[in-house]
Amino acid sequence: MKLTIPNTFLAGYDFSSPEPNHSPQIKYDSGTKNHYCQLDSNTSFSPAIKKKYTQLTNKDHVWIRAQVDIFIPRENTDEPPLLVMTFSRREGLYGYNAIALPQDSIRKGEWLKLNYDYLTPDIRSAKDEFQCYMWYRGKKPVFIDNLKADVFVPK
Repeated sequence: MKLTIPNTFLAGYDFSSPEPNHSPQIKYDSGTKNHYCQLDSNTSFSPAIKKKYTQLTNKDHVWIRAQVDIFIPRENTDEPPLLVMTFSRREGLYGYNAIALPQDSIRKGEWLKLNYDYLTPDIRSAKDEFQCYMWYRGKKPVFIDNLKADVFVPK
Protein backbone atom coordinates (compact mmCIF):
# COMPACT_ATOMS: atom_id res chain seq x y z
CA MET A 1 0.00 0.00 0.00
CA LYS A 2 1.30 3.46 -0.89
CA LEU A 3 0.93 6.10 1.80
CA THR A 4 0.92 9.68 0.54
CA ILE A 5 -0.23 11.46 3.67
CA PRO A 6 2.54 13.57 5.30
CA ASN A 7 4.39 11.54 7.87
CA THR A 8 6.03 12.25 11.20
CA PHE A 9 8.95 10.34 12.68
CA LEU A 10 7.60 8.63 15.78
CA ALA A 11 10.62 7.00 17.39
CA GLY A 12 13.46 4.62 16.69
CA TYR A 13 16.57 2.81 17.81
CA ASP A 14 19.85 2.88 15.94
CA PHE A 15 21.54 1.34 19.02
CA SER A 16 24.51 3.75 18.84
CA SER A 17 23.58 5.10 22.30
CA PRO A 18 22.39 2.00 24.17
CA GLU A 19 20.24 2.46 27.22
CA PRO A 20 21.82 0.89 30.34
CA ASN A 21 19.24 -1.91 30.65
CA HIS A 22 19.78 -2.88 26.98
CA SER A 23 23.60 -2.84 26.99
CA PRO A 24 24.17 -6.65 27.17
CA GLN A 25 22.34 -7.16 23.88
CA ILE A 26 23.98 -4.19 22.09
CA LYS A 27 27.07 -5.19 20.11
CA TYR A 28 29.72 -3.16 18.26
CA ASP A 29 31.27 -4.05 14.90
CA SER A 30 34.73 -2.46 14.80
CA GLY A 31 34.95 -3.04 11.03
CA THR A 32 31.83 -1.04 10.18
CA LYS A 33 31.95 1.05 13.38
CA ASN A 34 28.27 0.27 13.84
CA HIS A 35 26.21 -0.73 16.87
CA TYR A 36 23.39 -3.26 16.56
CA CYS A 37 21.13 -5.38 18.74
CA GLN A 38 21.69 -9.13 19.09
CA LEU A 39 18.70 -11.43 19.57
CA ASP A 40 19.26 -15.06 20.54
CA SER A 41 18.08 -17.77 22.95
CA ASN A 42 18.80 -15.47 25.92
CA THR A 43 17.23 -12.33 24.45
CA SER A 44 14.02 -12.90 22.49
CA PHE A 45 12.80 -9.28 22.33
CA SER A 46 14.41 -6.07 21.15
CA PRO A 47 13.91 -2.77 22.93
CA ALA A 48 10.42 -1.54 22.05
CA ILE A 49 9.10 1.71 20.66
CA LYS A 50 6.25 2.63 23.03
CA LYS A 51 3.89 5.57 22.65
CA LYS A 52 0.45 6.37 24.07
CA TYR A 53 -2.19 6.83 21.39
CA THR A 54 -2.50 10.48 22.44
CA GLN A 55 1.14 10.92 21.39
CA LEU A 56 0.30 9.63 17.89
CA THR A 57 -2.80 11.62 16.97
CA ASN A 58 -6.12 13.04 18.05
CA LYS A 59 -7.79 11.38 15.02
CA ASP A 60 -9.67 8.06 15.09
CA HIS A 61 -6.85 6.19 13.30
CA VAL A 62 -3.37 6.50 11.82
CA TRP A 63 -1.11 4.43 9.62
CA ILE A 64 2.25 3.51 11.12
CA ARG A 65 5.13 2.42 8.92
CA ALA A 66 7.76 0.44 10.80
CA GLN A 67 11.08 -0.63 9.38
CA VAL A 68 14.10 -2.47 10.64
CA ASP A 69 17.39 -3.80 9.28
CA ILE A 70 17.95 -7.52 9.89
CA PHE A 71 21.13 -9.59 9.54
CA ILE A 72 20.82 -13.39 9.62
CA PRO A 73 24.21 -15.16 9.67
CA ARG A 74 24.75 -17.82 6.98
CA GLU A 75 24.91 -20.68 9.48
CA ASN A 76 21.58 -19.74 11.11
CA THR A 77 18.78 -22.19 10.21
CA ASP A 78 16.21 -20.84 12.71
CA GLU A 79 13.02 -19.01 11.75
CA PRO A 80 13.62 -15.31 11.04
CA PRO A 81 12.71 -12.69 13.67
CA LEU A 82 9.28 -11.07 13.61
CA LEU A 83 8.45 -7.37 13.47
CA VAL A 84 5.59 -6.85 15.94
CA MET A 85 3.14 -3.94 16.14
CA THR A 86 0.34 -3.97 18.67
CA PHE A 87 -1.60 -1.96 21.22
CA SER A 88 -1.47 -2.69 24.93
CA ARG A 89 -3.85 -1.98 27.78
CA ARG A 90 -4.35 -3.44 31.24
CA GLU A 91 -6.56 -6.24 29.84
CA GLY A 92 -3.91 -7.33 27.31
CA LEU A 93 -2.86 -6.79 23.72
CA TYR A 94 -5.10 -6.02 20.74
CA GLY A 95 -4.56 -5.17 17.09
CA TYR A 96 -1.58 -7.56 17.17
CA ASN A 97 0.40 -8.04 13.95
CA ALA A 98 3.70 -9.91 13.56
CA ILE A 99 5.47 -10.31 10.23
CA ALA A 100 8.73 -11.87 9.07
CA LEU A 101 10.88 -11.35 6.01
CA PRO A 102 9.32 -13.21 3.09
CA GLN A 103 11.20 -16.51 2.63
CA ASP A 104 12.09 -15.67 -0.97
CA SER A 105 13.79 -12.41 0.08
CA ILE A 106 16.02 -13.84 2.81
CA ARG A 107 19.69 -13.59 1.88
CA LYS A 108 21.79 -14.84 4.76
CA GLY A 109 24.99 -12.99 5.49
CA GLU A 110 23.55 -9.64 4.29
CA TRP A 111 21.71 -6.77 5.94
CA LEU A 112 18.07 -6.76 4.76
CA LYS A 113 15.33 -4.20 5.30
CA LEU A 114 11.84 -5.17 6.47
CA ASN A 115 9.01 -2.62 6.15
CA TYR A 116 5.42 -2.97 7.29
CA ASP A 117 2.44 -0.60 7.15
CA TYR A 118 0.03 -0.94 10.08
CA LEU A 119 -3.43 0.59 10.34
CA THR A 120 -4.33 1.19 13.96
CA PRO A 121 -7.35 -0.76 15.19
CA ASP A 122 -10.39 0.86 16.77
CA ILE A 123 -8.79 2.36 19.86
CA ARG A 124 -10.44 1.44 23.13
CA SER A 125 -8.82 4.27 25.11
CA ALA A 126 -6.56 7.16 24.11
CA LYS A 127 -4.30 6.02 26.98
CA ASP A 128 -3.64 2.67 25.25
CA GLU A 129 -0.02 2.17 24.26
CA PHE A 130 1.31 1.44 20.78
CA GLN A 131 4.27 -0.96 20.81
CA CYS A 132 6.70 -1.90 18.06
CA TYR A 133 9.53 -4.38 18.62
CA MET A 134 11.31 -7.43 17.23
CA TRP A 135 10.53 -10.92 18.54
CA TYR A 136 12.91 -13.80 17.88
CA ARG A 137 11.97 -17.41 18.63
CA GLY A 138 15.28 -18.90 17.50
CA LYS A 139 18.41 -19.84 19.39
CA LYS A 140 21.31 -18.84 17.11
CA PRO A 141 22.09 -15.10 17.03
CA VAL A 142 20.50 -12.67 14.57
CA PHE A 143 21.14 -8.94 14.53
CA ILE A 144 18.87 -5.95 14.09
CA ASP A 145 19.50 -2.25 13.60
CA ASN A 146 17.64 0.95 12.78
CA LEU A 147 14.26 -0.04 14.18
CA LYS A 148 11.98 2.94 13.53
CA ALA A 149 8.37 3.94 13.14
CA ASP A 150 6.77 6.79 11.20
CA VAL A 151 3.20 8.00 11.66
CA PHE A 152 0.89 8.92 8.77
CA VAL A 153 -2.02 10.99 10.08
CA PRO A 154 -5.14 11.50 7.97
CA LYS A 155 -6.01 15.10 7.11
